[in-house]
Amino acid sequence: MLQDREYYESIILSLGGEVTDIPAFDPSATHLVCSRPVRNEKLLASIASGKWVLHNSYLDASQKENCFIQV
Repeated sequence: MLQDREYYESIILSLGGEVTDIPAFDPSATHLVCSRPVRNEKLLASIASGKWVLHNSYLDASQKENCFIQV
């Protein structure tokens, strides 16, 4: 689970992204942001379906650049 969820949601929204509040895996999502990998359904399903799994530091770096950075 991502700590400071509201903070990171505000970064995503300010950069033009969208956020889902579905607690389980959402097949329409394109990315999953987490602070550490945990073996749960959401992470495993994201990996299995080929979604990008990003560390929350990605959002911190993107905020500094004022756009989603290329990884």
